[in-house]
Amino acid sequence: MADRGAGPSGINLLSHTPAGYFVPFRSPRLEDLPRRKESFQFGKELWTGILAHCQPRLIIGIDHKTCKSVREIFSRQVGLQPSGSQRLETGWGEGTARSISASLHEFIGEWNVRLLRLPHLSTYKFFSSDKCAERMESLLNEVTRGIWQTT
Repeated sequence: MADRGAGPSGINLLSHTPAGYFVPFRSPRLEDLPRRKESFQFGKELWTGILAHCQPRLIIGIDHKTCKSVREIFSRQVGLQPSGSQRLETGWGEGTARSISASLHEFIGEWNVRLLRLPHLSTYKFFSSDKCAERMESLLNEVTRGIWQTT
């Protein structure tokens, strides 16, 4: 569903967007990643270099440690300043004490960027859950609003 003709839906935009891993090494769980400290340092160096040459408007991460590392790169290496953050409901466990949320952090500077942290998608099947479908579509439309506008 398009956002009032302003551009593609959040889901459509994301399905046509390049993607890459912060830590480009495979492991079933972050806790099981061999040489985890060195792997994260490599990821920080890799993405610091990437972000020195491109200016994404949205980055999505699926764990707290990766998003913390990206926030540090924005602030320390790239010179972007935090301008706000918010909790976004996913629809998972809604109305219970165990509801699962995402978080959105916004940064401003030479360019503006949003960092969306989603709970791990192998654990939480947001995109295939009927209970989450409407909430996730709304979340993605909110997060991607204005992304396709030129700066």
